[in-house]
Amino acid sequence: MKTARDHQLKRPVKLVVIKQSLDGQPFWPIPNPPPPTIDACCEVFAEYSVFSLPKQHKISRGDLLIDIPSMIQDSYWAYCSWCYLVEYVSIDNTSCVVIAKQVNIHDIVKLPDRIYLTNDDFIKLHKPNPIDDLDAFIASLTIKETFNSHPRFAILKQLSDNHTFWPVPSPLFLKECAHLVWKSMRYYLFCLFGQHNISYNDLLIDRKLYYYLVKQVSVRETFCFAFTESVDVVKLHDKIYLENDFIQLHKPKPIDDLAEFVASLTIKDVFANQWPTFTFSATKTLFST
Repeated sequence: MKTARDHQLKRPVKLVVIKQSLDGQPFWPIPNPPPPTIDACCEVFAEYSVFSLPKQHKISRGDLLIDIPSMIQDSYWAYCSWCYLVEYVSIDNTSCVVIAKQVNIHDIVKLPDRIYLTNDDFIKLHKPNPIDDLDAFIASLTIKETFNSHPRFAILKQLSDNHTFWPVPSPLFLKECAHLVWKSMRYYLFCLFGQHNISYNDLLIDRKLYYYLVKQVSVRETFCFAFTESVDVVKLHDKIYLENDFIQLHKPKPIDDLAEFVASLTIKDVFANQWPTFTFSATKTLFST
């Protein structure tokens, strides 16, 4: 704290202080009307920011500091403001110094009356995975229109429900434009522009060779939402398996008598270099588009 006080904090900011829910729930209610604005100064040090607030304020560890408070009621607040989680407070007679950690905007879920700092907290409280009612879930989100990735996908379909793999067309074109709306753990919600022949259990592949299994689809007039789960796969030259399905289909039978099996091997068997090779998606070198 001595080092922080020795710095002359020059950048002026306007802040509001928001307290966590009184019952300990992992969200911060947004007061209506918003709390009073505080004129402060700030400097950034790596992932932390140091604030100097004039006068004494009722502020403590675990509070949120929100800058540009005039935007707090706006649905796009997360892209216009910064959010900081207070980690240390030093108060004297005329001011207080606060050290707070900046929160990544992609982790924030903002509803009209509250803020969640992580998607995981929001999911644990409100929605099981996969989502029970996709349309209701989409309506509850603050859809993030900017600063998100815009992947292109290839959509693969299984030949039938009885097949455990997806045939790979040649060539494989990544042509479906999408927008990443939301993610949590292994789950991703994409908005695909236009109408598409996409349904449950399709496999999406993007240019970075990530694979997403479609769990639910909500179709609109000019776009559709696909709720997906990131999956690990085994890709052969003409088909793709989910990793666990491939292992179940192709795992070797247990050896009844290992000593007898080893004794039966020849030197040629031991030094054989003809084992089949299978490439997993984690290598990221499976094909080019």
